[in-house]
Amino acid sequence: MREGGTVCVETYARLHFGVLDLRGSEGRWFGGIGAAASAPSLWLSASRADALTIEGEDADRAAAFARQFLDYHHVSHGAFIQVHRALPPHAGLGSGTQLALAIGRALADLYDLDARPAALARAMNRAQRSAIGTWTFAGGGLVVEGGRRAGSSECGPLIARLPFPDTWRCVVVVPEGPDNWWTFKDGEAEFERQWLWLLADIDPEWSRLARMGVTIDPVKTPLLPRYFTLNDRAGVFSLAVSPDAAENRRTHEDTKPSGFQRNVDVRDTHFAADTRLGTGQLIRIVNAGVAVHQPHFHGNHVWTQAINNVVLSRSNPVIVQEGHIALQHWEDVVEMDPLNSKAVMLPIKPPPDVIDQVRQAQQCDWIYPMHCHAEMSQTAGGGLYPGGQVSDWVLKP
Repeated sequence: MREGGTVCVETYARLHFGVLDLRGSEGRWFGGIGAAASAPSLWLSASRADALTIEGEDADRAAAFARQFLDYHHVSHGAFIQVHRALPPHAGLGSGTQLALAIGRALADLYDLDARPAALARAMNRAQRSAIGTWTFAGGGLVVEGGRRAGSSECGPLIARLPFPDTWRCVVVVPEGPDNWWTFKDGEAEFERQWLWLLADIDPEWSRLARMGVTIDPVKTPLLPRYFTLNDRAGVFSLAVSPDAAENRRTHEDTKPSGFQRNVDVRDTHFAADTRLGTGQLIRIVNAGVAVHQPHFHGNHVWTQAINNVVLSRSNPVIVQEGHIALQHWEDVVEMDPLNSKAVMLPIKPPPDVIDQVRQAQQCDWIYPMHCHAEMSQTAGGGLYPGGQVSDWVLKP
């Protein structure tokens, strides 16, 4: 919106619902589904000026984005930009992309430059993976983007845009302030990083019947999964030891916990005031398949804190699935029933059987495996984990 010589831009937070293809097996990487939220929003104004001046919220990042856009288009003049309202940073709402594109759009309007969404993303070096933020900025709604073609830096194409259904509701939970630790709730253990593990199993015969549009009768056609995946990967790909270096890097980034050794107790909630590190790394495990899976952690046990988003007590047991009584507890094999989730804390510290002399002499990464104990995943296709759920966690020196 232009008011006299001033351009005003308002854009909304984006919600990312997940990627479509992490491996690029169909020729395009990533792709995804997401939506523009109705709140919170970012609002800024800009006008021409000889020099670049930024005022308001998130001014440092705004200045960097503005300079990047002006340099990209070889504009020698500047602008006066006021960020009247910014999105919460580092809260999963796309604050960086929305700020970059909003500044790009304001400057493009001021200097009659290319303001198409893909052009703005290119100038601001956005949409290198997901283009959801770019397309929600361009027109809001519920969007599907097709992913970036291998070898290209162009923004993934917009496949579909639909009005966000009025009956849908989204709840977004973020820390209250930048100094807050990530916690389940007051009095519970903090964590320094979190991971999402999606477990899945694939039965080729069930898949064939589904493609044909046939209703699957599990009595007539018993479930016999042959392939098992962790975050859409298996075998050498989920272990990040495949011949594809880029794919291995992505596996490290979204699947494999790692950190430097320290002696901490993930159950301890009493910290010094200057503590900045949490007590462990949280892994949210979701069984999206129809078979039971049993991730087994080597090295350290994990501390199970929640089942199906219900935070367990340490002293007052609750009844969970199949009538089991549950408290927070240690375990090294985490049983995952179909369509269930658990949140477990992995201590990033030397295992209890590592003596001090060995720990102090560590010179390289110590790698501890995680594999599924469910028999069908170990024997599929003849055994040797040909399609098994495997990963590891890394303890750095």
